[in-house]
Amino acid sequence: MPDAVRLVDHLDRLVTGLLIGARVDAGTQAPELTPPRLDPLTTDTASDGSTTAT
Repeated sequence: MPDAVRLVDHLDRLVTGLLIGARVDAGTQAPELTPPRLDPLTTDTASDGSTTAT
């Protein structure tokens, strides 16, 4: 049962995102612009320890 709830939640978020995208594309809804959070990216990169500079 928990898997079903998790899948329904995922499907709900997917459909909501698609509907918002369609509304923005049609011009009936303004896009919601929020700055991305970079702290998870920098934390993951710092803990990885790899470098790309040569």
